[in-house]
Amino acid sequence: MPFCPNPDCPHRTSLGEPAEFNKGVTTCSDCGAILSATAPTFEPLKKISKEAVGWKCPECGEVNPGDLAKCACGYDANRPFITTSTRDANEKARPAIQASKRVESYASIIKRAVIFSIVNFLAANFLFSLLPFSLGSVLFNVGRILITFYAGWLVIKYNVGELWKSAVTGPIVYCIDHIILKGGMFLVMYLLDPKGQSLLAFLGVLVSYVMFLPIFLAVGLLGGLFARSRGKKLTTDAT
Repeated sequence: MPFCPNPDCPHRTSLGEPAEFNKGVTTCSDCGAILSATAPTFEPLKKISKEAVGWKCPECGEVNPGDLAKCACGYDANRPFITTSTRDANEKARPAIQASKRVESYASIIKRAVIFSIVNFLAANFLFSLLPFSLGSVLFNVGRILITFYAGWLVIKYNVGELWKSAVTGPIVYCIDHIILKGGMFLVMYLLDPKGQSLLAFLGVLVSYVMFLPIFLAVGLLGGLFARSRGKKLTTDAT
């Protein structure tokens, strides 16, 4: 006659012996296991005495011996009110701490960098009218590099991406700053005066973007590396 070979079969755990079936049955009706032709040999089930059961923790459900008053989860049977109130206080404090942390996304970081790039572009064009061209150009380039470095630093600081995302902020910021703003200005001038040199100037913007792209990739990456090194230093100091 076929027998159930599953040691965890409900029939076996309740009666202590494997379930036996009529000839021709292939699966156990209790657990669904494939039946065997011979009776399996199992180790005797361990009987737990009621004295050894002790008490069940109301917090985690763990069964503790009767001589142990404090559960592994921290619940103290002798001081249940103090244990519960302390845990509730900690649970209430945790969301407050999490809520105080600033939530950033990669899109919000890029948006902030774009805003700074627009301000830098407008300020630079204003300075060009007051300062020598070479000095205004230097200040403009210093500003765009600082913005790129800052954006790469924010990516790692707020943990919204890996170092490659910090590096990518460079081309994104540079594209907004150089192609869309500066190149767009030349396109507008070309539409107003098609016979001028504005179209050639726009093509020059595209060429210079490709030429200086590796520099802005490196600046964004350096910003991310700086943020990572600062984070490691703060962690080391805290420990």
